[in-house]
Amino acid sequence: MINGFLISIICFLGLFIGLFIASKTEEELKSGKKYFILLQKSFFILIVFFVLYEYNFLFLGIILLVMLSLFFFWTKRDFHKQMYFVLAFGLFASFNNNSITIPLLVFFFGLLTGTLFFINYKKKNLIVLAKKLFFKYYFFILIMISLFILEYFVELIL
Repeated sequence: MINGFLISIICFLGLFIGLFIASKTEEELKSGKKYFILLQKSFFILIVFFVLYEYNFLFLGIILLVMLSLFFFWTKRDFHKQMYFVLAFGLFASFNNNSITIPLLVFFFGLLTGTLFFINYKKKNLIVLAKKLFFKYYFFILIMISLFILEYFVELIL
């Protein structure tokens, strides 16, 4: 349980690492914004696929892979906050299989999200942006804590 919580914190820190890296490479960011968005959506689709694959739902994973690909790449709306909600459950589910693939993909998703967060805000004060970023995505940590507490009580009962 402790290892899973530490992995969750490291995955969450991907947001801030992405924000920090973006603050040091401002010149290159504007031209690459569309590629960051494309990569972010691709990582989300891969995470959903690998979660389903690890639980032997390969057929469902392939169907969702195609459906999410069509949906995300045709729509212009940004769903990164909703994606983080789903990622919390996917990350928690990956702890049962001791796989490093999903936590790694969630970390990289956070890097991209932090970078896009920096691009979208005009104010470039890193401390203010880090606070805003935390309060925008803190629910990820709350969900993870809730799931770990729930798992602990279920183990006590069983």
